[in-house]
Amino acid sequence: MLDSWLFIANTIFMLKQHFAVKIKETRESLNLTQKEFADKIIVSPCRVNNWENEVSTPTAEDLVVISGVFCISTDYLLGLKDCNKIKNK
Repeated sequence: MLDSWLFIANTIFMLKQHFAVKIKETRESLNLTQKEFADKIIVSPCRVNNWENEVSTPTAEDLVVISGVFCISTDYLLGLKDCNKIKNK
């Protein structure tokens, strides 16, 4: 049972790290500040900062919005797919 919990905790940790990297890479590839990125997805710059610094993770709704606004697959953001074309709408 403990092994299962450790596996789950490790998986969550890895997803959080991966998302932080992917969100920052996406934002920087579009030459956007955290505020500009936040304005496009209608969240506070503080939330974007927290995601990039692994303080918090986005909600499922946030992932869908980011995916739609920037034409990025949620699989890419979650590390389930390696490459993605990023578009700035």
